[in-house]
Amino acid sequence: MTSIREYVLESIKDRIKRDAQSKNIPNEATIQTFEDKKAKQFKIKIEKLKEVISLLVNEAQLPEKYKDHKLTGNYKNRREL
Repeated sequence: MTSIREYVLESIKDRIKRDAQSKNIPNEATIQTFEDKKAKQFKIKIEKLKEVISLLVNEAQLPEKYKDHKLTGNYKNRREL
């Protein structure tokens, strides 16, 4: 026969397990996939930054996409260099 304490603890564990399943709380595999995706995006941004820095150091001409241009949306009255 189980004690009241054991019964309550088991009920709490079951409730937590049901809540986690119903709310789609991410598991370790999902979290790892998300972290891998973010790391890949970060690496791509770093590679682009290195490319631009290399062009600036070598005093080469920057591609048109990196030159001064007007911004849109909330920043429409501003420019980006």
